[in-house]
Amino acid sequence: MKRSLFLINLWCVVFSFSLQISAETKETNYSILNEVPQILKMFKQCSRMTPSFRTSYNELDIKLVEKIETLLPAALEKFAPGKAVNLDDYYRQYVSFGMLRREIVYVNAIHKTAALEWAGTDPTRNTLLENWRTKTINICGGKDLHWGALYDGSGDAISEILFNAAEKKKD
Repeated sequence: MKRSLFLINLWCVVFSFSLQISAETKETNYSILNEVPQILKMFKQCSRMTPSFRTSYNELDIKLVEKIETLLPAALEKFAPGKAVNLDDYYRQYVSFGMLRREIVYVNAIHKTAALEWAGTDPTRNTLLENWRTKTINICGGKDLHWGALYDGSGDAISEILFNAAEKKKD
C-alpha cells in the first residue's frame, strides 16, 4: 500500500513537472524585443504610422504580453470590423516604451505567408525572417495584411490598430 502511494505521488510529481516544462517550451507566435536598437527599428515602419513621441524604452514582462495576447481578438474586432484576422497567421513582435509617465506596448504583426513572399529568394530577407524572434521586421506594403497595435498601460486596453497601406509605386 505504501509503495503504491509512493508510486502514485511520484507519478504526479513527474507529470506536473513535465506539464510545466512543456508549457515553458511551447512554441509561440510572439516574441519580445528588449534591445534598444531593435526597438528603434520597430518605429521605422514604411507603410503605417507609428508613435513618434517616446521618452524611454523599457524591458517588457512576459505576463503583460500574455495579457495583451488575450485582448487582441476583441481589439481586432473593434478596430478592424469585417476583417477576418486569425492570430495564428501572424508573427507578433512586442516592444515597450514610455510616453511621459505612461507605459505603452507596441505590437508589430507580420503575416506569415506574406512575409515568405516578401523574403522570396533574397538571402538577407530570409535570414531576417528566420530570426524574427530577435530582429525587427519591417515590410513595406502588404495592404491590410501587416498591422501594428498600441496597448496603453494607463487604460489597460489596446487603444489603436493600424494596418499597412499599399506600397508606393516607384516612378
